[in-house]
Amino acid sequence: MALESDAAHHRRSPSTSAASRERACEVGDLSAGRTRAWDGTFWQPLWLVPGDVIRVVRECFDIAATSASLLPEGLLNQSWRIGAGEEAWVLRVSRPERSRGQVAYEHAVIRDVRAEFERVVVPHAGRDGATVQYQRGRLVSLFPHVRGVSGAATTPRVRGPLAAKALARLHRIGVRRADRPQRPGFRSVHERPRWIWTAVRPVLVQALAGTTDLDDLVASLDREVAELDAWLDDLATSGRPLVRGLVHGDFNPRNLLFDEGRLVAVLDWDECRMDLLAWEVAQVAFAADGLSPRAFWDAYLDAGGPLGAEDLDLLGGFARMGALSEAQWAVDHGRAAPHALEVLRDVAEGLARLRARANELGI
Repeated sequence: MALESDAAHHRRSPSTSAASRERACEVGDLSAGRTRAWDGTFWQPLWLVPGDVIRVVRECFDIAATSASLLPEGLLNQSWRIGAGEEAWVLRVSRPERSRGQVAYEHAVIRDVRAEFERVVVPHAGRDGATVQYQRGRLVSLFPHVRGVSGAATTPRVRGPLAAKALARLHRIGVRRADRPQRPGFRSVHERPRWIWTAVRPVLVQALAGTTDLDDLVASLDREVAELDAWLDDLATSGRPLVRGLVHGDFNPRNLLFDEGRLVAVLDWDECRMDLLAWEVAQVAFAADGLSPRAFWDAYLDAGGPLGAEDLDLLGGFARMGALSEAQWAVDHGRAAPHALEVLRDVAEGLARLRARANELGI
C-alpha cells in the first residue's frame, strides 16, 4: 500500500538486511510510535494518527468511535476502519493535492448516482451537515462500512461479467448526466495538455543523463506520444461523435466489493469526472484478467453499455494512453525517483503488450 502515491508499486525491494529487519511486518502495520505505516517496502508517515482519527469521527460526525485500524487497501488516500459499538465506518483522509471543491464534487456525484444505482456508498454528513470536513490540516470524509470481499480477491470468472454489467449501468447513468460541469481542476483525456510525459521527461533526462537504456526508453515514449497525439487530432477533426459522460475514473477490482458472488458496492470515486466513456472501458477491458478485452467489450455492450459496436476500434489507443500515464511514477516530488528506470521499462513493456493484444483483436 502506498500511502502518499502509487509510486510504491515501482519502488525497488529493500536491501537484504532491511528486509530481514522488517520481515515480520505486513502491509498496513503501524510503527511502535503509531505515526507511520509499513507499505511493503518503506515506512510511510500517517497523516492522522489513530488517536486523532477517533477524535475526528467523534467531534465532526457525532459517532462514538472506539477503535481505528488502517485499511491496507488504500493507495493515494489513507483510509481507516472505525469501530463504534455494533456499527462500522470508514474514514477517508484525502491526499494533500485534493481541494475541498474537488471532494465536494465527488460527494455530489455519489449522491446523484446512488439515486439510480444502489451499489454506490454515500458519504455521511457531519454535525454541521457537510460531508467534507477539514480537521488537523486534512480533508476527511466518512462512509458506512460495507461487508464484502475485494474484487482483487474474487475469482475473475465471477468478477469479470459483473464488472462489465456494472460499468455499463454506470455509463448509462453517466450519459444522462452529460451536462454536468467538469470537476474543478480536471479535464478529459483528449483535451490539451494531454500528457504527463511532457512534465516527467525533462526531469528524467537531466537527472539520469548517461544512464544505460535511458535514451532508448525516452525515444520510445516520445514516439508513443507523437503517435497518440496524431491519432487524437485525427479523431477531433474527423467529426466522429465520441460519447462523453460521467466516469468513475478508477474502476478496478480493488474498488469493487463482492459477497457470495454478488457485487455489493462500487467504492472510491476519488477520480470521477466528465470524460470519454471509451477511455474508461479501455482501461478496464485491457486490465480484466478473467476476460479478454473483446469478451469484456461484448459483455459491456450486452449489458446495455451506451457505446456502439463501431467504437471497438477506440479501445487500443485509449488503453495505450492509460499505460503511458504510468510514467508519472518515475518522478517523486519533482525529482527522479530511485526506481525511475524500472518504471520506464515497465511502461515501455506494457505498451508493447497492449499493441500486440490490440492487433490480435483487430483493434
